[in-house]
Amino acid sequence: MHEKLDEIQAIHDQQLRWGFRALIIIGFFAVLISLSRASVVGWKNIMALHIGIYLIVVATVLLERYFSFSLRASLLIGMIFILGVSGIAAWGLAGFGIPALIISCVLCTIFFGFRAGVVSAITSAVCFALISMAFRFNFLSLDFDPNIYLNSTSAWAAGFITIVLSVGLVVISLGTISNKLSELIIKLDQRNHELLGLNEKLLEEIQERERLAQEKSALQTKLRRAEKMEVVANVAGGVAHDLNNVLAGAVGYPDIICMKLPPDSPLRESLEKMKKSGLKAAAIVSDLLTLVRRGLVIRKITNINLLVSEYLDSPEFEKLKSYHPDVEFETFRDENLWNMEGSPIHILKTIMNLISNGAESMSGKGKLTLTTRNQNITKAFPGYNGEITPGEYVVLEVTDTGSGMSPEDMENVFEPFYSKKVMGKSGTGLGMTVVWGTVKDHDGHIEIQSKEGQGTSISIYFPASRKEIVDSETLPNLEDYRGNGESILVIDDVPEQREVAVELLTTLGYSARALPNGETALQYLQDFPADLILLDMIMYPGMDGLDTYKEIARRYPSQRTIIATGYCETERVKQAQKLGCGNCLVKPFTLEKLGKTVKSELTSKRLL
Repeated sequence: MHEKLDEIQAIHDQQLRWGFRALIIIGFFAVLISLSRASVVGWKNIMALHIGIYLIVVATVLLERYFSFSLRASLLIGMIFILGVSGIAAWGLAGFGIPALIISCVLCTIFFGFRAGVVSAITSAVCFALISMAFRFNFLSLDFDPNIYLNSTSAWAAGFITIVLSVGLVVISLGTISNKLSELIIKLDQRNHELLGLNEKLLEEIQERERLAQEKSALQTKLRRAEKMEVVANVAGGVAHDLNNVLAGAVGYPDIICMKLPPDSPLRESLEKMKKSGLKAAAIVSDLLTLVRRGLVIRKITNINLLVSEYLDSPEFEKLKSYHPDVEFETFRDENLWNMEGSPIHILKTIMNLISNGAESMSGKGKLTLTTRNQNITKAFPGYNGEITPGEYVVLEVTDTGSGMSPEDMENVFEPFYSKKVMGKSGTGLGMTVVWGTVKDHDGHIEIQSKEGQGTSISIYFPASRKEIVDSETLPNLEDYRGNGESILVIDDVPEQREVAVELLTTLGYSARALPNGETALQYLQDFPADLILLDMIMYPGMDGLDTYKEIARRYPSQRTIIATGYCETERVKQAQKLGCGNCLVKPFTLEKLGKTVKSELTSKRLL
């Protein structure tokens, strides 16, 4: 703004210089004309005034660097005004007074603004009126013959020069203003375009900041959710480890006792129930391991339709239907459904938990629909757990007509123990958390659509596979697991685990010995070699399973070893297997599972 004012002031200053220089030219001719008039009409006082004003103009031009703009402009306008008033008073309408007054008004408007121009115009009009009244009432009179003056060459020359120079001064001033205003308008237009461009950039920046703020908020939400899940997962992992160790006896001893009982013993039924209870508890621990997402997952090619059929034919589904007799269950399964690679047991649990969760959301009559389909996604779109990327997917969708979910429920639906189900009918409260862990383990995606009072639809996207399903091998009977007196060393820090393992191995025909830690085991192996070592991965205090195996592999490179873990498949387990350690056996193990794993390791070909 200040720059524009400075430009306008510079224009006025230039015009003022031109005005003074034009006045010097006009004054020069005016002096000559005055001297010429003196020869016609005689010497007059106004001629002396002309000469005096001309000298002032010349002096002002010479000393203009010492005078301010306002002073020089006032001098110019004042002198032209005096020339106009004196001209009218001395020469009447025959002189140059009227053009001089007009020029003074124009210059006053240009240099000092509209208000100053109005004041100048009023002042000129008043002076003209007073002089005309003075002539009218004979206070003033022409002391020369107008006819002689008007017929003189000097009068016409004076009029011509006055009109040309006066009009030229006005035209130059107004033209300069017009040109400069045009330049200013062009600059202003350019500036407006620049401002519009800056405004667009500012809007884009604001939109980008809003987008980044939304992304930041979404990431913070995901981070909080992940941190919450991680805390619960760490707790669950520790609990799973301890529970698996505790369950060793509940699952293992019934097998040992049954092996010693006659086939018709009435105790067998009770022992089987005890074993089943232990296995159910182990299944809950398996859910916790899925939550931790470090559980031992055996992946194979499977088909979700087969797993759906397996669940619909199970006692668990019949039990669920008995709890919800007014709920209609309907399925739509794609007959050409693609296969997928994954853990059948975890996917089966996912199907079970989704159906159970949907049924629980309907308090009375309702309808639950399970759909399977193929979907080839060509363009990514947002899901519950992030963007659903392009690719071929097998989709499992469960839709209910229940109560729906509020935004808060949507936010927390996969958190452990966040449940509104009926106590005693709805499992552990980990169902949807297990679904979350399973989907993440299989690199899948989740999409949820729900409105309060209108039901919920949950779609699970599993990556599809074009591989064919391989028929499972027929499991051998228990006699195939029996040993021939091979020596097996059990290394475990939990006494109950050592006792159960030794009992089971002895029952299977092996010669078993148990030690509590890696340090003792290394000393034992110096004198008593073993055909196979059953090594616990997590042991306190002292050497854990990985450190123990590293030392065993260094001393006895051909030593056969399998890992037993009550926690999960950690990086340390994988490191041990990379060093040459064999299979991993998950606690609590049954007689059949232990026998199969040991037999497999003893009969396998070992690369030295």
